[in-house]
Amino acid sequence: MSSALKRRFNIVVLPAPADMQTEIDIVKTRVAQMSDSFRLNSALPDDSAFEKVVTIFRELRNGQTLDGQIKLKTTSGVQLGGGTDIKRSVAYCSELVSKPEKTTMFIVTTCTRAEIGTDLSAG
Repeated sequence: MSSALKRRFNIVVLPAPADMQTEIDIVKTRVAQMSDSFRLNSALPDDSAFEKVVTIFRELRNGQTLDGQIKLKTTSGVQLGGGTDIKRSVAYCSELVSKPEKTTMFIVTTCTRAEIGTDLSAG
């Protein structure tokens, strides 16, 4: 998180779950809750998609693959600044999707539902 955002928010750092299955369960629960609250009206990804995402984040946090064979170095990252129109960004991304049945989109934001609105499908 950028220094500017850290100054604006009270930051609470939670430890990562100790085991992968607990983290997968947490992510699945939150994705389901957010999907419902944003009225996305789409099926949740299958279990393998959640496992892939959690694996990627666990490996990035640890700086190595889960088996410890390959060291990882984060070379870049993307952070959108304040004022990003999330609904417009989602609408733009949806235009780029050619196979929606094989596409999973994750949105990581500090915005509240009141700030974004409840229906991201409207664009």
